[in-house]
Amino acid sequence: MSDFIEIDVASGSWQPLPDDPDDASVVGCASIMQRANASVRGSYTVENGRRYCLFWTDKHELVFMTPDSHYIRLFRREANGALTNLAPQLHVQLEPATDGDGRDMPGMSRFTLHDPEGGSTHEVIYDAAAYVRQFGMASMMSFIPDEDLGDWDFFVGARQGLDELKALAHADRVAGEHR
Repeated sequence: MSDFIEIDVASGSWQPLPDDPDDASVVGCASIMQRANASVRGSYTVENGRRYCLFWTDKHELVFMTPDSHYIRLFRREANGALTNLAPQLHVQLEPATDGDGRDMPGMSRFTLHDPEGGSTHEVIYDAAAYVRQFGMASMMSFIPDEDLGDWDFFVGARQGLDELKALAHADRVAGEHR
């Protein structure tokens, strides 16, 4: 079985896709924006036995799916190509994790999605050092010029992608106001 899954957006159920040697998908270093029209339209990770997904739907919306199948609608690609920010108040934070007493948790990071307008808040603490080690080992074994930590760490990649899309949506909105 491959590392790719198929998600039923209506039910939240998912299943692994079988390997297809005739259609080897190369997503590796593709940003979340580049995946909007690709055969593999997102990515996922499993942390502490819980699955997190970031993907484009058939309705051209980028959603973040939490382990409890809660969908946070983030962006929509319009028919004219413009990008609309569906959660303009959403804050994405990625920082070193601390425990309840405020002490650092070495190697751990905290990823938070918070929408003060819609009330959607999701947070995960995960072992970020494991991805840094994997990225470091891969960098020593091969050279891929456009590869960075976001290609290995789902949450770093999500933060980078959401920041990029937010800037693009803002530029599209400003351009639309001046037409």
